Amino acid sequence: MNKTLFFIFYWIFISSHLLLARPLSFNMLWDFNFYKEPGLSLSYPIKRGLSLDASYHTSRFGAGARNGLNIDHFLLGVNWAVLKKKNASLFTRLEIGRSKYELEALSAFQFLETQSSILALGVGISYRFSRLPLRLETTGLYHLIQSSTTKPLGFRLGMEIPFL
Repeated sequence: MNKTLFFIFYWIFISSHLLLARPLSFNMLWDFNFYKEPGLSLSYPIKRGLSLDASYHTSRFGAGARNGLNIDHFLLGVNWAVLKKKNASLFTRLEIGRSKYELEALSAFQFLETQSSILALGVGISYRFSRLPLRLETTGLYHLIQSSTTKPLGFRLGMEIPFL
């Protein structure tokens, strides 16, 4: 399941890069808001300082998986670089998304499942290394509409590896 998800993300980026001839990037994220979840993100620059991204976070590898709680977050976001200085930039972020929860009950065949919406505003700082094709970013988020497992405030660490 996880390998197929990775290859789907990879195929989307490679095919869209060839079709659109834009510099695309692949992000590996660690979200400290949703049960310390790892995630993957695909980013597409629209114009200078503005980019769109789609991300997927899951608790299947984190603390939630040990408790029988599976949480999946599907998010769409817009980043706008407000201030740029050499290799560092300050940006704002708006993201919307859906959350899906599955809780394994005592019986092996019982699952409790629910879904909810997410709307968040954020501010972040990113730093691009001059000699390496790598960018680190941290984002602070405030959730205007939050799911039952989301705290009002959270932060995210990310590492971006650009394609071609």
